[in-house]
Amino acid sequence: MHFQASAILVFAGILHCTHSLRDNLRNPAKQDQRRVQGNSQGNGNGRKVGQTQVEECAVVVAQLLAIEPGTIDDTIIECEMDSADMDGYTGIVRQINGTPEQVASLKAMWKNGQLIPGETMLKHGAGASYDEEAIHLPPGLVVANSVRQDRTRRRLQNGGLTGLKPMLAVRVIDSVGKVHPNSPAAMSDNIFGTGTDVVNLKNQLEACSFGKLEIGVGVGASQEVDGAPGMIEVTLDIELVGNSRSAILNAAKVKVQDLLGHSLPGPYEQIMFNLQGCYQDCGWAAYAYINRWDSVYQGNYYYMTGVQVHELGHNFGLAHSGGLDGATYTDHTGMMGNPLYSDETGKMCYNAAKNFQIDGWYNDAKRTLATNGGSSSFIPTELNLVGVAEYDIRGGRDVTVKLETGTSTDYFIGYNRATGPNSQNDEADNEVTVTTSGNNGVSYSQSFLKATLQQGESYTINSFGTTGQALTITATAISTAIPGPGVATVCVAYGTSSCTPTTPPPTPPPTTGQPTPPPTTASPTTPVPTPPPTTGQPTPSPTTAPPTPSPTTGAPTTAAPTKFPTPQPTNPPTDVFVCSGLWGGECKSANGGNTCVW
Repeated sequence: MHFQASAILVFAGILHCTHSLRDNLRNPAKQDQRRVQGNSQGNGNGRKVGQTQVEECAVVVAQLLAIEPGTIDDTIIECEMDSADMDGYTGIVRQINGTPEQVASLKAMWKNGQLIPGETMLKHGAGASYDEEAIHLPPGLVVANSVRQDRTRRRLQNGGLTGLKPMLAVRVIDSVGKVHPNSPAAMSDNIFGTGTDVVNLKNQLEACSFGKLEIGVGVGASQEVDGAPGMIEVTLDIELVGNSRSAILNAAKVKVQDLLGHSLPGPYEQIMFNLQGCYQDCGWAAYAYINRWDSVYQGNYYYMTGVQVHELGHNFGLAHSGGLDGATYTDHTGMMGNPLYSDETGKMCYNAAKNFQIDGWYNDAKRTLATNGGSSSFIPTELNLVGVAEYDIRGGRDVTVKLETGTSTDYFIGYNRATGPNSQNDEADNEVTVTTSGNNGVSYSQSFLKATLQQGESYTINSFGTTGQALTITATAISTAIPGPGVATVCVAYGTSSCTPTTPPPTPPPTTGQPTPPPTTASPTTPVPTPPPTTGQPTPSPTTAPPTPSPTTGAPTTAAPTKFPTPQPTNPPTDVFVCSGLWGGECKSANGGNTCVW
């Protein structure tokens, strides 16, 4: 990618509709007939101050990607104001200002899943005051009694994550000319691969989805800047310096609507705004609104494919991925952890939990095991997994498997095959991964990496779900065959059960005792003539020589019986310690040595 600054809009549509979409964009009359005008108290920047006419606003949640994890509040609950209160402009957000009890109630509702971004409506009442930064809740408002769900408003993925998604990028210039130095053409290349860039947002999303998600580029020649596909430019009436994150975004949204002549998001799937830098409310590389269409990038973070895919993941409804240490971003087996911060290093997809959640990409390669009944009902099961990067040659094998716990938090198993679109994966290459996630794995929830397993290693959950029983996951075999697919064979079993049936010991052949030698017959002898009788001592009877025995046959040699098959031992959980000098990463003990896991 080339360095450049811009903001992006992502469209949704169908390939054969592209020309009509562009025609509509050239002719605003075919779109929203409201050509929005600047408001009287802010020069058209959404900076209006007053009292609401509408009784409610839509709750939205911004998820910030912290440059240094733990240094900022990375989850911001805000309200999207009704366009009637914003002079017809849409997408304008305000922070929610309330009493400590009201703010705590909102956070609790978000944590337990009662707030659905873009769908939950907060009834603040007509006449609630607002200013350039926030809407102020009436002190007596009981938040829990003032929310409702409006599913007709939801724009989650505009109907899914498959099909053509036309995209637009917006290069933001502030009132004194601050703009990222990359040209519109360079920005277009970094985001859409319209030049020589081969690792970019468009290519990576299409590769991870195996073409089920197709990124379309372009908004029509009348609006593209400098002939750069998919790019527009807007100039704000305010400076980046001295203005808040939300004030700058609102100002940019107003200018985009003025330029395009219709409300947002209009025909677009995602709108991604790129700024020259951050000067207030900083500490973030980028941020995106969950289950929505808008994301923002500051400085050079816009051209980093990992950051792009991470932020679009939030728009798609994906939460962050925590690691073995329990921190928010430290799962580096997928893009929803702290992503790859590079231009041309970005070939990584999502983890097993996110792959299960995404609807439409791997639906025919998902599987759920009814492990919630315990050992009395669950038969030890052997899984054959392929990595997401080899989904197209999986041969009927699974990509992601959910272990049902009977609670809302479940376990997910995947094979982190490092090849193709996942070849620049940053942790546990070609290992089996075990991840947990809430909300039954089907909607927004923070996930956590629990184990990475090499061949022969096991991970035991001492009290699985509500069973109170130990369940063990064993990577019995891992293949990295080229050509693929590489396959990971995994055994899931309770207690000491094994996926391979125990084979009884072989029955030894019957043993034969010492054979009885055949009877021997003495050789006949010719009697000696009897001499005449004498008066002497009588002649003794002739003696018969002892028979010569036939050669003796020893007992047949019998091979020692084969021993009972030894079941594959379950390895104990690996020891975890901190790697000195390696960012405090997690390590594990393997074969008596210490091997760092990244």
